[in-house]
Amino acid sequence: MLPIATTLPGWLLTGMGVGLTLPTILSTATRDLPATRAATGSAVVNMSRQIGAVLGISLLVAILGTTDTYAATHAAFTIARWVTVAAAVLAAVAAIGMSGRRIAVPSQESGSLEPVA
Repeated sequence: MLPIATTLPGWLLTGMGVGLTLPTILSTATRDLPATRAATGSAVVNMSRQIGAVLGISLLVAILGTTDTYAATHAAFTIARWVTVAAAVLAAVAAIGMSGRRIAVPSQESGSLEPVA
């Protein structure tokens, strides 16, 4: 099978995922900012995302290293997969502690404002 036929589906899915994810990340990160700070907030989010990508790729390249044999390459990729899984689990655990935005709505009984998740 041609290399393009095996890699193109993955690249298309990745492109669609990034295209759908980035606007959501940026709008979520800047929704509570005043209009005068939205550009700065968006820039900080983009910078953080790019630095994370660079560090993540650098870490995987350092783990993979330069191998000579199939067995060594396979072992390096196995370690890289487990490091990726561990990073995803750590990110999921960190995300559990994040709370949603609270909105104050009037209470029906007292008329005072009460936070609602």
